[in-house]
Amino acid sequence: MQRMTSTMAAGFAVNPWQAMADRIDIAARKRLDSDVDQAGSLLDSLNPYSHRVACNLLARLPQLGDYALPDNSPGAPEGSLIIRMPQPSNSSEPGLYVATDVEEITVGFRACYVHFMDYDHTGTDEHIDRAIAYILDLLEDRIVIKKWYRQGILCGSSLDTPNVLPSPSRSGITTVEMISWTGLHDKTVIVPAAH
Repeated sequence: MQRMTSTMAAGFAVNPWQAMADRIDIAARKRLDSDVDQAGSLLDSLNPYSHRVACNLLARLPQLGDYALPDNSPGAPEGSLIIRMPQPSNSSEPGLYVATDVEEITVGFRACYVHFMDYDHTGTDEHIDRAIAYILDLLEDRIVIKKWYRQGILCGSSLDTPNVLPSPSRSGITTVEMISWTGLHDKTVIVPAAH
């Protein structure tokens, strides 16, 4: 594989992509090369942690670069990253949400959020890799949202694999709505009452 171009490398004061260059496939590298001005200005505006997260994310999921922005919302730490990618199967609902906050990554799909952090203070990117793996699971429909209803009233939601169907309910749950990124696994399941 060819090395990153000097034009691309020159766009960054610190180039953490260099270590990841061999992991980026040729198509992704060409896309990143063509978007260097946009990516460079984004990365220049991020704090060091958000910069590190963005470099890892965009190296593995360059399609997120189209939705990546500095988070200028009130209360967000200066230089935070925000990604809001619409869901292809339902553009009226919020889709994928990725945000950095100090030393934490939040990944959300609709109203369900998961937090990733270096809880053991190892100084590694393991939590970033786990967040990326989770995003890939969402985008490739290996994880779905399950909204739990009792007599038509929403009483909770969870994230689960699409092939796990609800078992008979002792808690009064009557229906479960399953929502996937592409819509492939979208359905409503009637939950039988436990005897």
